Amino acid sequence: MSDWGPVFVAVVLFVLLTPGLLFQVPGHHRCVEFGNFKTSGASILIHSLLYFGLICVFLLAIKVHLYIASVRVGQVIGSGSLIQWQMNSRGKVLLQLMCWKKLILRDLQDAMMTEIQASNAGVTSPNSDLPDSKKRIAPSQSSSIRFVKKLRSMADWGPVVIAVVLFVLLSPGLLFQLPGRNKVVEFGNMQTSGISVLVHAIIFFGLITIFLIAIGVHIYTG
Repeated sequence: MSDWGPVFVAVVLFVLLTPGLLFQVPGHHRCVEFGNFKTSGASILIHSLLYFGLICVFLLAIKVHLYIASVRVGQVIGSGSLIQWQMNSRGKVLLQLMCWKKLILRDLQDAMMTEIQASNAGVTSPNSDLPDSKKRIAPSQSSSIRFVKKLRSMADWGPVVIAVVLFVLLSPGLLFQLPGRNKVVEFGNMQTSGISVLVHAIIFFGLITIFLIAIGVHIYTG
């Protein structure tokens, strides 16, 4: 089940923080200008810093996760969800927005423990007659559990890095504008428009979906 939370947050912030659409900091004549559909190197730098700060808050501090999965009626995935919305009488699609810290990695640990127990099912071991509290865990299983616990303490900077880099490269008017004011594509004109923001947002969505959903880029620190 893919996590669409980073993609959703990154695309929404891309549209809202594109220089010149809602506002530009700094503007050409004032500190802040609203809806001037212009940009500059300094404003892209400032907006990139704002973008970096906000996406860190949503993805690393709040940890927004968005899942779309087919489930049966009444089935709930995970725990501590803020929004659970079921629709479509055929497949029952569950839209879940989860903002609890370490929830996904906790589920990963539970899944690994379930897999370990399933792999041991039907296998006779010397301590199979012992109570569960006295049964020993194989070294390979113990290392897997330690790895997952270590993973839970790490922060995934992959979506943040990918989103910030794409925000800078795809800001309309910096490298290119599609469509331009006089041509289909204009390079380095430092201008933007509503339709170009829409086109660049679609390109941004496609690229970040490839990197985060298809490829699955992760950068862990901790």
